[in-house]
Amino acid sequence: MADLPFLASREDPDEAVGFVWDAFWNLTTDRQVGFATGPIPWGSIDRYAVRHRIDGADAFERFLALIRAMDGVYLDHLEQVRKDKPDHGQP
Repeated sequence: MADLPFLASREDPDEAVGFVWDAFWNLTTDRQVGFATGPIPWGSIDRYAVRHRIDGADAFERFLALIRAMDGVYLDHLEQVRKDKPDHGQP
């Protein structure tokens, strides 16, 4: 993966991981919830990036890819929890 342009100039891993982790948990509150929990909207990720001065296409693409990957794992986890949960009151 090191040959991907958006990974070429990475920050200190500890600092970058902490930033993305915090960003994910802040952004997760912006998702739509209805019958199922939806993904974090692209617009929310974009606004977060602008507010936190994530400049340039490569930096944004890296940030977007990380948030989307985390969001995918989170949504898969929620789906698995839903499937494992017994149906209360169902015949």
